[in-house]
Amino acid sequence: MSHDHRIRFKRLNQVCEKALAQSISKLQNWDKLSSCYPGYISTREGYANLKTCQVQVCDFWSQLCRQEFQAIFEERDVKAKLDELDDLILKAKERARSQRDGTGNRTRVEDLTPAQLIQGSVRRAQTDTLEQLDARLRSLDDRNAELRAELEELNHAVGSELEELEHLYDKWLGKGLGNGAGELQQGVENMVVETREGP
Repeated sequence: MSHDHRIRFKRLNQVCEKALAQSISKLQNWDKLSSCYPGYISTREGYANLKTCQVQVCDFWSQLCRQEFQAIFEERDVKAKLDELDDLILKAKERARSQRDGTGNRTRVEDLTPAQLIQGSVRRAQTDTLEQLDARLRSLDDRNAELRAELEELNHAVGSELEELEHLYDKWLGKGLGNGAGELQQGVENMVVETREGP
């Protein structure tokens, strides 16, 4: 079975990478960084040292953020839960499509015995099928609610982590990290909205 429909975890990673890229772009702004140390960079050695420091800080910041994201994802088993949500939504769409097309699993009249027809087995089979579909739909709704709650917790956790990282940035390199945290939170919130809307 192809897993091409499993897109939510991939999109969450893309949102994280975009937020990180915006944060790193602020660190890579040489004009802003050098303006904080005009005397130091006036010498060749100071200039070279600050350039080296900038590269090292950017690399460290990227690595640290990715490690934090990965730790949160693993702690909350985010990939498995989002993949499961994608699978459930795909199954629900396929069932809805088969019902619209008339290709769903239905009992054929010619396969029933006269006794079954007399006893109204067809009606009972239809009732059972509807009950099963209702049960599956309730299960899907419950799972959606659980995953939505997980995503909201994840959104809060990621926001807290980025706030802490921004605090460290402000403390050591000055203000102006940018809206990386807002971008990440908006991306996760969009996924929560999509989860609420369902298939």
